[in-house]
Amino acid sequence: MEIIRKLKEVLDTIPLTIDVILLILTLIGAVYGAAKALLEVPDFVKDWWDRLQDRSYRVKTTMVKVMIGEDQTQIIKLRNVRVHTVRESLELDPVPTYGPGTARDDREAELPKGHYQSDFFKTHYSVPGRSSVVPEAGGNKFRIDFPSDEQLSPHHDHPILLCYFLNERLGTLFDPPYVEASQPVGSERLVIEVTFPPGWRLKDKSTAVETVDSEGNPLKTLDSKRARIFHYKYRLGPGQEPTHWIRAVIRKPPQDHAIRLRWSWGHSS
Repeated sequence: MEIIRKLKEVLDTIPLTIDVILLILTLIGAVYGAAKALLEVPDFVKDWWDRLQDRSYRVKTTMVKVMIGEDQTQIIKLRNVRVHTVRESLELDPVPTYGPGTARDDREAELPKGHYQSDFFKTHYSVPGRSSVVPEAGGNKFRIDFPSDEQLSPHHDHPILLCYFLNERLGTLFDPPYVEASQPVGSERLVIEVTFPPGWRLKDKSTAVETVDSEGNPLKTLDSKRARIFHYKYRLGPGQEPTHWIRAVIRKPPQDHAIRLRWSWGHSS
C-alpha cells in the first residue's frame, strides 16, 4: 500500500511540473522577443531622428582599403548605408587631393583614362550601380547611379562598394604618408587598411589616428581605446620580402571632421 501511495503522489505532481516547464519556456520566449525588439529600436529611433533633420540616408559603417603601388594606387571603399527613401543615386566621395601645405593648395589626383573614349570604365566602378565623376563646388565627386532594378529600398541596410585608381607616383601621393577618410565615415565603425608596396617597411611606433580640419591641420589624436591599430607582414611567395600592411579600427568614429591614419616608413634598400 505504501508503494501505491507514493506512486500516486508522484503522479499528482506531474501536471504541476509540466505547468512550471511551460511557464519557464514562455518567460524565455518573452525575454528573447523583448531583447530582439530592443536591439531593433535604436535603428528605428535613428531613422526618426534622421527624418527630423531632413536626412535621406545614414552611413553606418565604412571600410577603406588602400593598396599602394610605386606608380598607381587602388582605393576600395565598402559602406553599409541605411536609406529612408528610394535612392536613384548617391554622392559620397570626393576625388582625392594631395599636395604640400594647406588643403586649399592641393590638387586632385589623376584618374587614369579608360580604354574607351571619354570614360573611366576601367578605372573606377561601383557595386551596385554605375559610378561617374561629376563636378561639385570645391572639387569633383564620385556619383553612383542605380538602375531601376538596383535602386536602394527604404528602411533597409545596403552594402555599397566604390573602387578607383589614382595615377600618381608613391613619392608624390604619400609625402607625408597618410590616408584620409572623408565624411560620411559611418556612425558605428570605420576601418582603414593600407598595404605597402614591396620593399617598404613600417617604422616602429609611428602610426596614429587623428581628426583633421578642412585645411588638413590635425585636431585630435584618438586614443588606443577608440582607435586600435594593427601591423601585419606576409610573404607573397618563397624568397620574397614580406609585404607590410596596417589596419586601423575606429569605434564610434567622430562625425564632424575627416579622419586620418598616418605612419612613417622606409625602403629596405
